[in-house]
Amino acid sequence: MSPVNTDRAFLADFGLAKLVSTGSKLTRTGQALGTPAYMSPEQARGQVSSLAPAADVWSLACVVHEMLAGRPPFEGETSAAVIGRVLLKEPPTLRRLRPDVPPGLQRVLRAALDKQPCRRPRDGASLRDDLDRVLRGLRPLARPRHRLWAVRVLAAALATAAAWGALLARRPGPGAAPPDGESGADPRTRTLAAARRLRATAPEVAAGMLERLLEQEPSDREARLERSGCLREAGRWRLALGEYDRILREDPSDAAARAGRGLTAWLARDSGLPGIPDPSPDLRSAARGPPGPLATLAGAILAYETGDLAGGERLAADAGDGWEACFVRGLLRHHRGRGSPAEQEHAIREFDAALQRGPPFPWALVERGHAKDTLGDPAGCVADCDAALRIWPGFSHAWIQRGVARDHLRDFRGAVEDFTEAMRADPGDARGIYNRAVTRRAMGDLTGAVEDFTAALRIQPDYAQALNNRGALRGMLGDPAGALADLDAALRVLPGDPEILANRGAARAQAGDLEGGLADLTESLRRRPGNADALANRGTARAHLGDMPGGLTDFDAALAIRPGDAPILTSRGQLRLDLGDPDGGLADLRRAIEIAPTRPDAYGTLGLVLKAAGDFAGAAVALREFLRLAPLDSRAGECRAALAECEAALGGTRGGGR
Repeated sequence: MSPVNTDRAFLADFGLAKLVSTGSKLTRTGQALGTPAYMSPEQARGQVSSLAPAADVWSLACVVHEMLAGRPPFEGETSAAVIGRVLLKEPPTLRRLRPDVPPGLQRVLRAALDKQPCRRPRDGASLRDDLDRVLRGLRPLARPRHRLWAVRVLAAALATAAAWGALLARRPGPGAAPPDGESGADPRTRTLAAARRLRATAPEVAAGMLERLLEQEPSDREARLERSGCLREAGRWRLALGEYDRILREDPSDAAARAGRGLTAWLARDSGLPGIPDPSPDLRSAARGPPGPLATLAGAILAYETGDLAGGERLAADAGDGWEACFVRGLLRHHRGRGSPAEQEHAIREFDAALQRGPPFPWALVERGHAKDTLGDPAGCVADCDAALRIWPGFSHAWIQRGVARDHLRDFRGAVEDFTEAMRADPGDARGIYNRAVTRRAMGDLTGAVEDFTAALRIQPDYAQALNNRGALRGMLGDPAGALADLDAALRVLPGDPEILANRGAARAQAGDLEGGLADLTESLRRRPGNADALANRGTARAHLGDMPGGLTDFDAALAIRPGDAPILTSRGQLRLDLGDPDGGLADLRRAIEIAPTRPDAYGTLGLVLKAAGDFAGAAVALREFLRLAPLDSRAGECRAALAECEAALGGTRGGGR
């Protein structure tokens, strides 16, 4: 007999396994399988088809707990009792059972035994890495849970446990009274009533109860419609759509099924699932159908889709308190109240309610994150997008929003990585590459940004913001003709847009059309007063057209909005010098250099002015710095000649500039 190799682990018992890569499902919805003491909460609820590696992390944590404490974290006299504790109870504190256990190890196991799969280590490898860190004396990466989250999970689990109690009980006890309104009711009526009570808190369990009812009577339209709603509540979009389709095959005029299918398809489509049908026809039919919360909600969604946010809000206010209605209200508040912190906070409360009452919904997490970012909390946005991506890694909207938040955190490299992932997740979505272009521009990679804007326009030729931004960059890169072509095209898509008008005004002035540039900039400021860049560019155009007092007025207004803007200070300084105010002009130039010591234009102007005033030493210092920073600038020849004159005047003792 050969010796046993004790250095390797062998799989001795398959027990219960699921082929995750194909989504194989060999059990009915709502059927719980597994050994109760090692069963994750999602298994206990019967969510077999949606199990992920996080369920294995839970089971492995139970085994590690038993190895250390001599007992699994959840015990009971019966299977039902164990399942109830899995759903309801927090695991015991390991260090009370084994005081010698390191705090880091306890932290890892607590995270692995979180009721919510998205808050556990992602997979077995992540759990292994954390355990290895503890063994090496390092801090584990597992995050502690928040008490408020645990309270919410407990509240939802109470209803689920009650459902299990009802399912496991064979018959009522002696003298037990049926629920109100069900006295003497037939089993079908009792099952429907129980499912409706459970729908809000344990929709998977309710769907399983109704599935068994439909096995006995497949033509029961009421039960199938109720099951469809339960599956939608649980986030089981494809199964819900299949049930609605079955009802509509038998009766295409069924208004309730059509409304439910429209709402389900809309939620599923914008959650990133591919192959979802267009919800618009069903939503329009529902909005025109019999009045009720679902019809009202369909109308609110259509208003949102068409940009009528105020009308959508009015409708959504009467759409009930279901999680879908909360989500739609949050969406409308968030997008309508971009400039209002109070509106964003209200939107976050609606998203919170949707996430508490419904499934872990990636779209709601991302929109809540966007609202947080709008309120100046980009780190909170990143956390929400992380949670959404753990649920749906292919959700391009989550990658884009996380990238925007990382850009706001000045993590430009991370932002570029996220936008690239968004492009991989959905190559047909131009937003990913557009946002990558914006970040590359912030990093100073202007050529790369133009390439990305161009790629976005190949996907979506009428993408006005991509045309606008590429046009602005082309102007900066010395291509005024290309800039004007882009900006003209952008204005054909968005006529009168103040930002595009401002950029075209600057490009026209740069190309020599000062009158046209002045007209565009003035119209932009009429539509959106307070744009500092537009004011500064109009000031430059006015000065070049001979209206120096008007130019100075514009520069003053621009600096009242952005007091520390070095380019505007430099331009005003030059204009003040031209107006015969040397003290004011020199003060502006010196202030610009103090704020931005690596900008060459202020040094060049300051050096030439000081030379003209006879301050050869000060002029030489400024001119040398200009030539160091911008040796190829168009004014470099003039500044070299001026520097040579200064050095000659100083007796050639201070060294030459090159």
